[in-house]
Amino acid sequence: MRTLRSIAVAAGIAAVTVALAGGSPAGAKGPRSATIDGPGLDAPIVSQAGVVSKLPDLAGVYGPLWDDSMVLLLDEPPTDALGPGYEITWDLGEYFDEAGQSTGTPALVRQTVYPYAAGSPLVHTEAGQPFYAEETTGGWFIADPSLRDLLIDMGVPARREVEEVTASAASPASAAGGSGRGWVLPTVLAAVALATVALATAGLVRRRTTAPTAEPTADAV
Repeated sequence: MRTLRSIAVAAGIAAVTVALAGGSPAGAKGPRSATIDGPGLDAPIVSQAGVVSKLPDLAGVYGPLWDDSMVLLLDEPPTDALGPGYEITWDLGEYFDEAGQSTGTPALVRQTVYPYAAGSPLVHTEAGQPFYAEETTGGWFIADPSLRDLLIDMGVPARREVEEVTASAASPASAAGGSGRGWVLPTVLAAVALATVALATAGLVRRRTTAPTAEPTADAV
């Protein structure tokens, strides 16, 4: 199993290298912007595709869009250790048909990138997303590690920062609403138990103090 995963990782990295060398498919219109959102981000990252021109190639977006044979897509992820996922929303712009008519709304395609997946970053594209007059091809793409570096340069938190945010969100105080109310119920139960013991003790003492004294016997007289 480990050998197969190593082969898949190597094949994915090789596909990215070829894609970077050849560029996007001839005549294909690239995304005009990308919006990234996910854990550890106070606000989504919005970048023009021209500013981060490597992002579409590194994320393998042309494979799901135009069945680019240089982008290898897998049916299943090569590992279960995915880590946190970040959603990339690609704005492909408006679609103009042969008559020059526009749809009036931009075509949006979404991918989920796992920059800290075991082995190498992974990108998942859901099949059947409509764009222009087509639909996306679904699958998993094994990205080059430079995708992770680029995302961090764009503002995605480093792995340690993401783990700290996740751990903080899963803490007992957070689960109780962050107000410290998680200890109220145990405290109330303990108080009820103590009160029960105190009442039982008080009843026993009263029975002992009020018990009737024995009458003197004939021998005592």
